[in-house]
Amino acid sequence: MVTFLDALGLKSYDLAAECLTISEQVLPRLEKEDRRPLLSFVSGLVETNWRDARTCFEAGSKVMARLDRSERRRFLSLASKLGMLKGGNPVAFLLDGSRALGEIEWSQHARILELAELLFPSYPQAVTEFVRSAPAVLNRVHSQDLALWFEEGLEILKENEEGG
Repeated sequence: MVTFLDALGLKSYDLAAECLTISEQVLPRLEKEDRRPLLSFVSGLVETNWRDARTCFEAGSKVMARLDRSERRRFLSLASKLGMLKGGNPVAFLLDGSRALGEIEWSQHARILELAELLFPSYPQAVTEFVRSAPAVLNRVHSQDLALWFEEGLEILKENEEGG
């Protein structure tokens, strides 16, 4: 927590003070094993999108509760990678992605995040929308056909990034 607040304080003392204040509500709601990964994520975010750090920190307990325990670090890792990109919008991924994953079976989280990681190197701008659309897709496509649907989407992206 100290590392996060120190880094944020260099950007905005007021924002760091706000995060310290809200930490009294955020940290107790997090499972103990989720605290360090969330703090690591928001600390990294301070370097690239410091204005978003408070929003992500404050949403942390809600976000984590929506995710399968075994996939929480993976989800935050992907959010961190998006945060390093110009226009990566880690806030949208964190909030919308976790909301979408919260709507599907926990057993599907690993597969969705695995496919999102495959998408990231070539089409990072499509990752959030892919995860966001997962509940609707899984309502139409059987989980065993998800890889085929994903491959089709990749082909469309290769032809026309706006069409993917």
